Amino acid sequence: QLFENIYEIDITNNISANPATEAYFQSLGAPAGCPFDRALRIIAEKQIKEEFRQGYLDTFLPENVLRTFEMGMDSLTYEFKITKDGQYYYWMRIMARIVQWASDGSVHMLVYRQNIDAEKRQERKMQELAQTDEMTGLLTKSATNRQIEELLDAHPGDSYAYFILDIDNFKQANDQFGHG
Repeated sequence: QLFENIYEIDITNNISANPATEAYFQSLGAPAGCPFDRALRIIAEKQIKEEFRQGYLDTFLPENVLRTFEMGMDSLTYEFKITKDGQYYYWMRIMARIVQWASDGSVHMLVYRQNIDAEKRQERKMQELAQTDEMTGLLTKSATNRQIEELLDAHPGDSYAYFILDIDNFKQANDQFGHG
């Protein structure tokens, strides 16, 4: 599914704003009438891959949404990995629109979740193609240099050995015997 569900949260009052949102929170183990910030933490714990949890909370906790709105911004986006079964994770994008209700001045957040797993797989495939030699599957010279620099920057003072192989007459071998 491209768009899995749309939810509405009353940020000012820290509650879900409609039955569908309330039912979603309950399906994830949040008790009926649970405040939104508590339900958000339950969702993060049960569904969000660990390395994305804090970013998810930092983006959507009510105090952060209100701060964002007060700064004049009316939308939020966060991409992360999520699971339904606790084993297989897929990429999800949450896009939220922050609006102020004219009737009572409360701030609401309209949220939809978009499955972007296929998009992320294609993006990864394109990155791999850009960094590898099509014939050998080995990293290109620039990708190799980048990885070496990242490794050295991440572990200064450690010792490493790198081997560079030069195959004489490789082009002639390809020309005579073919690339295969």
